[in-house]
Amino acid sequence: VIRYVDDKTGSEILVMPADEYQVTTMVDFGTKVLGTQNASIQKMSEFKTEIADARTFSFLHELETLLEHGLIKGGDLNNAIVYVDKELSPETMDKLRVAFKKDNIAVKPNGILDNLTLHYPNEAARHKLLDVIGDLALVGTRIRGKVIANKPGHLVNTQFAKKLSKIIKAEKRNNIPRYDLDQEPLMDVNEIMNILPHRPPFVLVDKIIELTSSTVVGVKNVTMNEPFFVGHFPGKPVMPGVLQVEAMAQTGGILALKSVP
Repeated sequence: VIRYVDDKTGSEILVMPADEYQVTTMVDFGTKVLGTQNASIQKMSEFKTEIADARTFSFLHELETLLEHGLIKGGDLNNAIVYVDKELSPETMDKLRVAFKKDNIAVKPNGILDNLTLHYPNEAARHKLLDVIGDLALVGTRIRGKVIANKPGHLVNTQFAKKLSKIIKAEKRNNIPRYDLDQEPLMDVNEIMNILPHRPPFVLVDKIIELTSSTVVGVKNVTMNEPFFVGHFPGKPVMPGVLQVEAMAQTGGILALKSVP
């Protein structure tokens, strides 16, 4: 279980092992007009029909600040939900009419501004779930686990994504395979030459020490007597990258040719 907590806001996100990528969000906005809501997705195939059309939202007190600073100019009462969490003054009504280019603005009984109809009763929680999926995509790795997010937001989501990314990078870096190079190989160089058409000095794999239906591990012994050191990197014995790639290709050739008659 990997967990991130923001002590200031009380937000918490964790991921635990699961067979599929699942997300549950729990939100509590502390207002009468929009209280506690939950949303879940059990399979990513549900995203298009259950989550994708959950619209962004804001509270009226947040909207007033944005309007005063000349922001949300692309805002529209059809693409965003506005929850009215305070009394609307005539001055605010005038500003909203101008901002949204409407002659009249009203508050519905459920506390939503104007004539908007919610797609879902828990649309706000679903939009927060949409945000979690989008922000965690920044990790760059497919997640196989159940994510539980309590009071998520873009900041806590991205902090959690950074933590996940750091853990994944560390595990990849430390996941170094170990082999006993002194053990009896599956194939020596003579057996390799029975399969591959290459001949010295262009045989760039000396032995095969592991072979499965999908993977192969070969060994190439590099010494100062290699002929390519005469012309490459004088005084710096480094096997040229193009020959390293060729060595891997020949090793891969063993895997490919062993899979056919």
